[in-house]
Amino acid sequence: SQQDPLNPIQDQDFIGQLASLQTLEAVSALTDGIKEMQKSQQIGAASALIGKTIRGTSDSKLPIQGVVSQVTISGSDVRLVVGGETVSLNNVTEIAPTVAGR
Repeated sequence: SQQDPLNPIQDQDFIGQLASLQTLEAVSALTDGIKEMQKSQQIGAASALIGKTIRGTSDSKLPIQGVVSQVTISGSDVRLVVGGETVSLNNVTEIAPTVAGR
C-alpha cells in the first residue's frame, strides 16, 4: 500500500511493520541454517556408506546394487557413486557391509 503524505504512518504502525520485517528476516535465516544442517547430515550419512554395499534405484531410474566408491556434492544435492552410476540417498533401499571377495 502507498502512504498518504498528508496522513503519515503512525509510530505504532511503523514499529509493528518493522517488527514483522525483523521476524521475517529471522525466520529466513533460521530456514537457511536448517538447510545447511540437513546438508551436513546428508554428507555425513553418505560418507559413512563409502565401502558399503547398497541396493536401490540409480538416478537413471534403474535398479542398482554395488559398493559405494565415493560421494558427490553439487549445490544441495548429495549423491552416492556406485559402479559409475549416481544414487540419491533417498533412493537407497538396503545397506549391507561389503564382504571381501564379492
